Amino acid sequence: MGKNKKGKLKGKSLAQLGYTNTTTRSLAMQIVGKVCKHNTLEEKLAFLAAIIQQPEQYKTHKDFAPIAHQLLDSKQEEEQYEFKDKPFEIYGRSGIPSNAITQMENAMRLPIVADGALMPDAHYGYGLPIGGVLATEEAVIPYGVGMDIGCRMSLSIFEAKADFIENNSLLLKKILQDNARFGKAIFEDNKRDDILFDRPEFNSFGLLRRLRDKAYSQIGSSGGGNHFVEFGALQIKEPTNEFGLAEGNYLALLTHSGSRGFGATIANTYTKIAMKKRNLPKQVAHLAWLNMNEQEGQEYWLAMNLAGDYASACHHHIHKRITNALGMEVCFNVENHHNFAWKDTLANGKEVYVHRKGAT
Repeated sequence: MGKNKKGKLKGKSLAQLGYTNTTTRSLAMQIVGKVCKHNTLEEKLAFLAAIIQQPEQYKTHKDFAPIAHQLLDSKQEEEQYEFKDKPFEIYGRSGIPSNAITQMENAMRLPIVADGALMPDAHYGYGLPIGGVLATEEAVIPYGVGMDIGCRMSLSIFEAKADFIENNSLLLKKILQDNARFGKAIFEDNKRDDILFDRPEFNSFGLLRRLRDKAYSQIGSSGGGNHFVEFGALQIKEPTNEFGLAEGNYLALLTHSGSRGFGATIANTYTKIAMKKRNLPKQVAHLAWLNMNEQEGQEYWLAMNLAGDYASACHHHIHKRITNALGMEVCFNVENHHNFAWKDTLANGKEVYVHRKGAT
């Protein structure tokens, strides 16, 4: 057979042949690349096409048997999943893009899903729509939680009245510039100590041990994109309210950010693991799940909760720095998070894991 030194296999070519499972594709590239190193690229692809079309005929082949068995195992795993349409609530349907509704319909077909809903501001996202709520049984979906684990809003209300903003705009601008960091920018001072870093979870397994220093370096900073730190005026209309403040307009600080590179690495790592473990159709591949009776599921659950607490700690550092710079007392603080999963019980008594992607 003719030689072709440039006959290197590429993952995209194998995917087009039907090798959509990453584990199977990697195995096929490794074996065919080694066994058929003197064959042309066309010949290699022809071998792979023949194997995937009739894997049963290659179960005893001296070279290609591992590929055949992997294909058959993947096919069996794929066939064990029952995908079927399930109803779900859509709030404010008229304002939701059709691609977000289609994406949610696909998510609802997953065999582990018990219930779901779309919020009025829902829009297309990675895996699950932003504004999507998904309840699963005995499983958690890393991309159903999202990249920015525990992302949240935090509001501090100060004793000053709202006209403080207009009368001190330059001062407030400087305070924000001195005490807020975004994207890759971080604080270089030593005012980042937090009892969070004494948590035993950081020593529970390798990934969290490796991420501890990154988390420490970024605490108190905000990510890019739609994250912000800003002053504003808050109007209290009812004197008898949960804030315990009299009626009036108050100076307030509002922040939006999450778990930085710490959460993003956790999300990426366990999404890749889940995608390798579950052989799902392309349109729902990023909604691969980890069963809670699997070690990886337990690891992700622990890491997700730690990342959520880390995101909260980031907000506390931001608000503390700015409060100190203002020289004021905080009258009330409230925060609420999204991009998270909660263990909950449905009205029918079924225990589930409720994923809220950009939803509260």
